[in-house]
Amino acid sequence: MRIYVTALMWLAFNLTSFCQQLKGQRSLEISIAKIDGLRPADNSGFNIELNRGKIIGNRLIRQWGITYLRKDYSVLKQDVPVESTTIHFTMGRILFQQKGIAGLVALGGVGGYQLINRGKSALDDSAYQLTNQSRLIVGGKAKVSLIIASTVSVFTQTLWFPTSDVQKLHFAMGASIFFF
Repeated sequence: MRIYVTALMWLAFNLTSFCQQLKGQRSLEISIAKIDGLRPADNSGFNIELNRGKIIGNRLIRQWGITYLRKDYSVLKQDVPVESTTIHFTMGRILFQQKGIAGLVALGGVGGYQLINRGKSALDDSAYQLTNQSRLIVGGKAKVSLIIASTVSVFTQTLWFPTSDVQKLHFAMGASIFFF
């Protein structure tokens, strides 16, 4: 119970402070998101990111990061996992800063590797062969974030992989924590 009281006091203290980012300030962001749907029955996946950022100028943010995305697809009553590990570079702009809250929009490029069914072409019952191959993927990323108390962020993002054979567009909703 003590940890909940401490967390609540920390959040209340940070909400009363100014949400201010300074030029040259560096950040580390850890985020987790739900991919392609919010209901548990629609084979949605998850996305984990680790970003390293720097404020480079007048409300501009530059970020490098690594992402792991996993989604299961149903093929002949079996779940086929598709995993993507990517690196990305994004440039963002802080749209507004008010007491305790800030808005951020970011666009960037993504590149990495996509692994279908953990590299196996046959399903578990060996009656069906997968024709999609694991491959290098490239694409883009667009992200809209609402940063609360300079440390917690709620975001939506779109990942676009035009070179993927499985799904070219992913929509994500999630939360992240910043360390400045």
